[in-house]
Amino acid sequence: MEEVEEKLEAGQAKTTFRYLTRLLTPIFLESFILTFLADSDFCYIEEIDSASKDYCDEPNTQYSCVSGRKYYGNGLLQLFWNYNYGPAGNNIGFDGLNNPDIVVSDCTISLKTALW
Repeated sequence: MEEVEEKLEAGQAKTTFRYLTRLLTPIFLESFILTFLADSDFCYIEEIDSASKDYCDEPNTQYSCVSGRKYYGNGLLQLFWNYNYGPAGNNIGFDGLNNPDIVVSDCTISLKTALW
């Protein structure tokens, strides 16, 4: 968000508007539009039918999958795969590989992963 504030202070409103549009459009599409299609009162912050998916890239040794964890789409801008949960957690400050569900249960982390 500091980047947005800096651009606004520098008089770059047009650039900032484009940045925010590129950020918020996928969040809207992935989280909110499905609410209307499903006639539900809630936004989707977990991938539909996620129990059948785990998105584990087993050959990836840098961000190895943790037994019993699934790396399906979570968050406002859904995060997938162990090779995304690992670096997102490192950059934002949570254990993405051991606790991928925190992206759903913690609103702050959900927002930070969308901005990441």
